[in-house]
Amino acid sequence: MLRKGLFLGLLGLFLLSACGGPEYIIKNHYILPADTSSSPCIKDCQEKFENCQKACEAQYHACLSDVRQKATSLYEKELKKYREELNIYQDETNLFQQKLALYLEKLKELSDDYHFFEKICQEKQDKYACSRQEELKKKISRLKQEKPSHPLKPVEPDLEDIIKKLTATCSRDCGCQKIYDHCFISCGGTIIPEKFCVENCQ
Repeated sequence: MLRKGLFLGLLGLFLLSACGGPEYIIKNHYILPADTSSSPCIKDCQEKFENCQKACEAQYHACLSDVRQKATSLYEKELKKYREELNIYQDETNLFQQKLALYLEKLKELSDDYHFFEKICQEKQDKYACSRQEELKKKISRLKQEKPSHPLKPVEPDLEDIIKKLTATCSRDCGCQKIYDHCFISCGGTIIPEKFCVENCQ
């Protein structure tokens, strides 16, 4: 019973550690100035913030509208380059197949000779056959290091992938919140950062 309790306790500790510690976010708490005469100033801050947000949103949507045109232009350039590289790749592939055929033919010839002299060396202990066997073994080893490599096939461009990458460059963050915070403080307000637990809270 004691062992079972100990096991369950250890299991509980393991599960807690596996979940990780609590996660927090910082949120600002805004305290208005005590002087009510600062209300127009605060209102002006709010208007500046809203105008900034509207301009930022308009800029963001303009960026998104521009993305399709830029992506299409970039895609056409990359497609042209891809087709040129594909033609080169096909030529290189044909050359590779010719080289590979010659390589395999040479390898077979050396391997056949090697097995021939190996057999004589083992059966008759012929000095020349054994020497020739070792020589062929080294030649085969060197030849294997010279095996032709297949050329790398070029990657065809993807329009949607280009659009996705360009879309990531469009931002909705124009620093409007920082502008508001600076304005709010200049009006006499106070900003207090507060930490809030959002996950694995106890």
